[in-house]
Amino acid sequence: MELPLDRPRFACAACKRLKKRCDRREPRCTYCLRSANRGISPPSETASRQFEDDTTHFPAVYFLNSDLFQRSIGQLSSPPVTLAPELQSFVRNKSNMRDHATSYFTKIHPWIPFISKRVFYEGVLSSFMPTPAEHVLLLAAVKLVTTSPTTQDARSMIYKHIKAMFTELEVIGQLTLKTLQALTLLALYELGHAVYPAAYLTIGLCARYGIALGLDETVRGIMQSSWNMIDLEEKRRTWWAIVILDRFVHLGCPEKTPVTAEPTADSVLPMDDQLWDTNTSESVHTLSSPPTPTMGRFGLTVQAGILLGKALRNLRDSCSMPQGPSRTLQDDEAEVLENTIFALAKVSSEEARARGIGICGLTKMCYRQSNAEEKDLYIASQMVHIGTLNDTLTYPGTQEEVSPFLLDAVYRSAIIYMQEYVSTGSQDLLRGINEFRSALEKINGRWKAAGIYLQLLEAHDTTNILR
Repeated sequence: MELPLDRPRFACAACKRLKKRCDRREPRCTYCLRSANRGISPPSETASRQFEDDTTHFPAVYFLNSDLFQRSIGQLSSPPVTLAPELQSFVRNKSNMRDHATSYFTKIHPWIPFISKRVFYEGVLSSFMPTPAEHVLLLAAVKLVTTSPTTQDARSMIYKHIKAMFTELEVIGQLTLKTLQALTLLALYELGHAVYPAAYLTIGLCARYGIALGLDETVRGIMQSSWNMIDLEEKRRTWWAIVILDRFVHLGCPEKTPVTAEPTADSVLPMDDQLWDTNTSESVHTLSSPPTPTMGRFGLTVQAGILLGKALRNLRDSCSMPQGPSRTLQDDEAEVLENTIFALAKVSSEEARARGIGICGLTKMCYRQSNAEEKDLYIASQMVHIGTLNDTLTYPGTQEEVSPFLLDAVYRSAIIYMQEYVSTGSQDLLRGINEFRSALEKINGRWKAAGIYLQLLEAHDTTNILR
């Protein structure tokens, strides 16, 4: 019996799965007939499901041809994720999470402010919508970094679950800002608790992840069409936070090269924190802008981090370069860096007094890279006012506000005092050494890396290797 010519077209089961059309008027659909003529069997249920599953994977065109991606797909989607029950349980209590969020924005955010407080409370901590995987991960990272480990080993089970979650997100191809921010907090946790080599490797992963998202372009003033000014500032701050961590992690191994590229003089700095909080625009500051208190604390911190990178590069090049004209140029650069660091530290101190900023230490840690050995003792005394530091650390809750960026400065200052004490036997220097030790003991209650620095000081005492 011949079918009516006006019967509607439709897809058979196999062709529908492959988004093909077939015609009911034929005993078998056109696709199936062609497949049969070529000796190819119609796709099985398993093969069809595999094809459909592949459409939810990360689009390889994002990396294989980025221009084609922008013109065809345009934006990345978030694939479905199965969360570990341990992670869901870790952040389920909203009241508890709000306490950790308050702790984070009070005690950590001031010295590395790269997560928008407004976006976090309204979009991540909000209980008015289902919590996506990236938000759960960020909440877990916030809680992790605000919780002091109960033992010297910070590799807790929840830490391992968070690490495993990042691996799963990498496998399924999730690239989002919130995931990167959670990864950056994990790197900060590993750095502060001396979880190596994980800290070193995680910071490198953060850099690659940020580049994949295009965050490195934000400091060059490039703005994609999908970014508004609030998004742009948060992305820019996240990238600068990664750059700072990448410089800091090389303090003890200056012979290694940072992952992130050296910023240029016209690289855009983050705006003042108060202006960011109120979404108020201001004139743009760049790395070539002279440091002023109006630049904002995070802008000054970024400048300190970049100077640290330059000082480490100068030290690395000087150690590998023989005497000659090039070495003289390296020494001249070292002197310029030293003067710039001193000027920046002065401005930072004014900013701290004006706004009541707590202990940071990032600008101070640049001092120890100076090649002017005759100034070492003066530099050490200026890095950390040891009596003031210990007095400050006795106040309730103050240890929670201490940045791990301070630790290397305390440790290097103690070494300089120990060197001088061996030569002079001064009791004032001995008291200073004990003050530094006491400061590290107190900070160890918050950041376990302080305990590792104490062990290094003991090793210096035992071996008399004072370098």
